[in-house]
Amino acid sequence: MFQYPSSSKSTVIYSLVDPRDERVRYVGKTMVSLRERLIGHLYESKRGRNKRHNWIRKLTSLGLEPRIVPLETVPPGGDWAEAERRWISLLGASHDLLNGTTGGEGCPGRPVSEKTRRKIGEKNRQTAKNPVNLRRLAQMSRNRPPGFYAAIGAKLKGRKHSASYKANMSEAVKAVIPRGSSHHNAKITEQDVRDILSHLKLYPRDGAYLARKYGLSRSGLSAIRNRKVWGHVELS
Repeated sequence: MFQYPSSSKSTVIYSLVDPRDERVRYVGKTMVSLRERLIGHLYESKRGRNKRHNWIRKLTSLGLEPRIVPLETVPPGGDWAEAERRWISLLGASHDLLNGTTGGEGCPGRPVSEKTRRKIGEKNRQTAKNPVNLRRLAQMSRNRPPGFYAAIGAKLKGRKHSASYKANMSEAVKAVIPRGSSHHNAKITEQDVRDILSHLKLYPRDGAYLARKYGLSRSGLSAIRNRKVWGHVELS
């Protein structure tokens, strides 16, 4: 039988109880504090659209929130997935649970067809390429506090990745992030880049002229010349 990777933390199986009638409506698991997990449920319900989210939104509209009750603590390395399934089965016999599956990570109680997987994948790809989302992410990046990226860099310094990991990450980025003229900030096209490179090959001192012609900064044109950007464009 498949075993999930063990953790150094205990896992708590908990229930969410409706404060109006004390009925158990959901069973879940967490490795953070119960209050943190409840806050997570409240946050997720703001945009979520499943039955659990709708129930929590209904409570919050009445000025209430679910009661979170611990059911069982599974020690580090224990089979929390089995415990979660057991509690869902036990409480589901007498309570109208809002769980979408029979429990355990990976949703073993809900088989997903290949057609559904393709639809989900296509929707995620479209969301990732949406110009509105890209602009929103860019704005979030600009609003990071001072030292944010330096702190991340210090934490990752010295970490080594395998060649296969690097190749997989590179392919994943290429598949999600638009490149070239398909990028929402692009000022020129692939053909413009070819023309610029061809021109510079014959007249290497015409950088300022080409920058004015194509509406680029001097540094932007220099980056094209040195193949730091638009590196995927090849001269025909």
